[in-house]
Amino acid sequence: MSITLATDNDDIFELAQYIEHIEDNVDLDDRASVMASAPALRALANNRSFFVRKLNEDLASLSSFQSFNSYTAQTMLLGTGRGFHVRANIWLPCDERPQVRAWQEQLFVYGLPHDHNFDFLTVGYHGPGYSTDLYEYDRSSVLGMPGERVELVSRGKATLEPGKVMFYRACRDVHAQLPPAAFSISLNLMIESRKNALLDQYIFDPEQGVIRGTVQTGTSRSFLFELPRYLGDDTTRSTLERLAAEHPSGRVRAASLETLCALEPGEAERIWRRSLDSEHPFVRAVAGEKLRLAS
Repeated sequence: MSITLATDNDDIFELAQYIEHIEDNVDLDDRASVMASAPALRALANNRSFFVRKLNEDLASLSSFQSFNSYTAQTMLLGTGRGFHVRANIWLPCDERPQVRAWQEQLFVYGLPHDHNFDFLTVGYHGPGYSTDLYEYDRSSVLGMPGERVELVSRGKATLEPGKVMFYRACRDVHAQLPPAAFSISLNLMIESRKNALLDQYIFDPEQGVIRGTVQTGTSRSFLFELPRYLGDDTTRSTLERLAAEHPSGRVRAASLETLCALEPGEAERIWRRSLDSEHPFVRAVAGEKLRLAS
């Protein structure tokens, strides 16, 4: 399960000091080392003025404000280091107006159980903090197909109150954030992993015990495979065939095959039958489902 870490310290770090500490003292490939750095994140959270100073500094350069931030509007990128970045997430209580509430639930991903393809530390910085329903699962036991059965083990509920530090494990811990009682801010140490970057992040339905789908990021791979359907040429076909055969991600392989089928509708059955022999289990599962639906 996600791990709550003891960090009862009164130290105070500046942002630059914290980034330097992580670069000099933490092995980002070692979870124990990352978790051992929890007191440093708590020391940053103990600094009650750094955040507003960072905000004022960024606002003073409004033309470039958060120009390197690829996250949604709730996230403020605070700084980066070798193999990691530090961010702040804003959390709002839900509005009573239905339309506003629906927009907030989508933006903040409230009530949507999901995992992550990266490890991260988080600490409550301001406000009462959001609550989270916690689960965990065994990634090796699933292919990642929508509707696939998955054994989600409930690990209760936690609230990220100020000073509380929690560690979430990539591709194992699942959480569903719930709106806080009042405006809140959390700080995160995000571990960048090239190995895990190609892995999907899943959305779950705990009541049904199934995978509902995948998290679509701002640079979602799936969208890239829509363009060749309309603009693809022989070079595109060759590239898609190579991706379908060699890419480490089964979902990218399957998306490549789907696009090839769209480019060559008459070859769709042959493409999927050939894919039944793929070395990747996800591709074999998709191929079987496509052929079943076509029969």
